[in-house]
Amino acid sequence: MKNIIVVFFILMFSGVSAIQAEEVVVPLPLDLVTFEKSLESRSFIVLDTRSAKEFAEGHIKKSVFLGVDGPFETWLSIAVPDKNQFILVIADEDKAQNVLSKLNEKGYFHVKGFLKGGIDTWIKAGKKLQKINEVEAADLEKVISGKNKQVLDVRKPEEYRQGHLVTALNNPLSELPAWSQALQNKNTYYVHCASGYRSMIAVSLLQLHGAKNVVNVKGGYQAIQTNQNLKIESQ
Repeated sequence: MKNIIVVFFILMFSGVSAIQAEEVVVPLPLDLVTFEKSLESRSFIVLDTRSAKEFAEGHIKKSVFLGVDGPFETWLSIAVPDKNQFILVIADEDKAQNVLSKLNEKGYFHVKGFLKGGIDTWIKAGKKLQKINEVEAADLEKVISGKNKQVLDVRKPEEYRQGHLVTALNNPLSELPAWSQALQNKNTYYVHCASGYRSMIAVSLLQLHGAKNVVNVKGGYQAIQTNQNLKIESQ
């Protein structure tokens, strides 16, 4: 009872209404059985807050990438546009409480909890992981010359105008819900941003919503710029 009262007053003084407070799910460390059972429900997604490299190497199905060591708050509303979305969190144990605090501050009150022991718990139990297909920027010259292949630059329009790969389309991450509907599964899409953070968010969202052939370009535009065989133009 004491804990409930404390939580209520914390919420009250942080600007949360009484109605909202009643709906709040207090996040907890979840054992594997509870986490996996929740994941079976279509109402839950997994918010994976590890690094882009770790996410690419292996993540739980239905996961969206949003690394806590990057601009987490900036892209939270794109990664999880619905604040009523039920969320399960994957985080390094020493960063889990920080992630939960950031979510609470931004009004995401439907976080059930985080997997105790992080991704290692999932791996040690022999559970399957999905991976993100990736290519080096140096390989783009070869891979984009084929049929049904397209480069998507998810940086902001002003970044794109300052310099971009000649064949790349500018599809800003902030507008992903609109342009993603036009993607065709017969095509393979090579996605990049400036350095890799935003492109990993984009690829994870596209993967979550059923896109079949999306590939992350490692190192993003920073790596593309250094390759003399790739043609760059500005507007």
